[in-house]
Amino acid sequence: MWLILPNQKRHKGAIHSYDFCAGAIILLSFLLHLYLITIPWPQTNSDEATMGLMARDILYHGKFVVMYYGQDYMGTLQAYLGALFFNVFGPTVFALRFGVVLELTCFLVVMYILSCLLYTRLVGILSLALLSLGSSEMLHNHVFAGGGSNEVLLFGALLSLLAAHLALNASHTRPTPTRRRYASFACWGLLAGLAIWSDPLVLPFVVMPGVLILRYCWHERKSLAPFLVTLGFLIGFSPYLIFFATVPREQVTNRLLPFSAQLQLVHTPEKTPVVPLPIPEHTQQATQPASPILPGDQQALPFAPLALRLLGLVMVSLPALSGGMALCPIKPDDAWPLSWHSSPQLLQCSAIHGLWGLGLILLWGCAVWLTIRWLRTYRRQTRQQAPPDETMQRQASIRSARLTILVAAGLTTLIYGVSSVSTSPLLHPWNNARYLIALDIATPSLLIVLWEMLDILKGSPRFLRHFVAGVNVVTLLGVLVVLAQGTLTTLSLRATVQRANVQQSQLVAGLENQGIRRFYTDYWTCNRLVFVSQESLTCAVLDDRLQPSLDRIWSYRTLVYSDPRAAFVFPNNSSMLKAFIQRIAGHEQAFTHSVIGSYVVYWPV
Repeated sequence: MWLILPNQKRHKGAIHSYDFCAGAIILLSFLLHLYLITIPWPQTNSDEATMGLMARDILYHGKFVVMYYGQDYMGTLQAYLGALFFNVFGPTVFALRFGVVLELTCFLVVMYILSCLLYTRLVGILSLALLSLGSSEMLHNHVFAGGGSNEVLLFGALLSLLAAHLALNASHTRPTPTRRRYASFACWGLLAGLAIWSDPLVLPFVVMPGVLILRYCWHERKSLAPFLVTLGFLIGFSPYLIFFATVPREQVTNRLLPFSAQLQLVHTPEKTPVVPLPIPEHTQQATQPASPILPGDQQALPFAPLALRLLGLVMVSLPALSGGMALCPIKPDDAWPLSWHSSPQLLQCSAIHGLWGLGLILLWGCAVWLTIRWLRTYRRQTRQQAPPDETMQRQASIRSARLTILVAAGLTTLIYGVSSVSTSPLLHPWNNARYLIALDIATPSLLIVLWEMLDILKGSPRFLRHFVAGVNVVTLLGVLVVLAQGTLTTLSLRATVQRANVQQSQLVAGLENQGIRRFYTDYWTCNRLVFVSQESLTCAVLDDRLQPSLDRIWSYRTLVYSDPRAAFVFPNNSSMLKAFIQRIAGHEQAFTHSVIGSYVVYWPV
């Protein structure tokens, strides 16, 4: 029963044992993630490689990069951490990810402190265990330097912790805040600005802690607190303001330009050039592929269809984010969309995943209901009786802080559900589950429900209380086993990812040995090869119709387009390769080709 009753009396020194246990879990988590990036797992891609190229620009070219290349949102904190550790470990994937692992470790420390403040130490330890383990998707989000994910976790937890600290220590009798309290206000504003600059996904965990501060610190509005919060926010958000103040609007809207400290931009060409091929243009034949789910203009409707969005959220996104996919493993491509023609095994696994996702939603609903129920009872008692003592007032502040975290988690899910088609659970609920990463901050808020259910059953028969306690223990152990199984499965992928890394190195060496330095390829190959080759290779991105696509660094495109001997590097059996072969039909003698691993290389004679 000690697992279920964290408030029972314990021998002296038990608190220190809890803290020691939490420190051991955090250390083991750090070592686990450090081992994963040493392999390195997962294999890097062009999104992460772009972050690495930004770190190289910061370290070797003296640029002050403030926005992720090729878009007008998401800051570059990971790039600066990467540049820092490039000095120590060299410009490698390991060095780039080392800063991400440190961010995760700091997040776990903050979560334990937050749990001790708002919940119990036992809840904090269980939360650390759940957040340290996980499926491949969860661990991928924790170590991948693609930008945003760990900043959302760290800043969201810090903002919630600082807001709870300010609310719990608010005093209506103190005439003016102390210097330490003023520093807390300024720090909260600074963190809020940095958080939004780093990734707008953190916005619900900025707004709701801000509401908590307004609720309990309103009496300090005539002090310097509002000014310090605003000043701190402007300082933290200043990179975003500088970017929009210096980059022309027409360049911001197309989201295709990098930004540097010297504010020297590679200007967009007035007209996008045609890919230079030594063959007639009329031989190109390609059509835009249609959506597999929504035909025509229905894709532009942000809320359509609502049922598909909810199914994708419950059956795929939430289980993928929280490790539920390990219950019945399936491939991401098979998970969605479902149809009556899907295999019985796939439908069975989807039903199991759906129950997992539905259970999380029900647990969140119970947590919200129990918190609101307690606050309503507290308000009713304060109206009927004398003012409550300090203990009850502190408990009310704690419950309010819990509620803000739960509401922020709900807002995160709501925004995800109604977002644009490309980032919602409508078309790609598995890959897009990363946009729900902030829900990890609400882990203690969901765990505490298991104890509060027992508090409600205090007047019930003993066998019922013991039964519910047993169900709670089995549930916790079951979730831990599922996450541990997912972790072991991830560790077993070492040989697979090492083979992929060897093939990647062979591709880079093969291109260099053939004298190929500039080439056209797909997005997911381009910047990855540039970063791995330490920029000895340069590429331009094409889409499936061999038309110019998203080049995050325009100087690369300029170099490739100016080289008449630039090669074409396509994944074998890809739609790009098929389109290329179709286009050069009758002109094969104009090219020489070779095969390097799983890639086919063509270059002009």
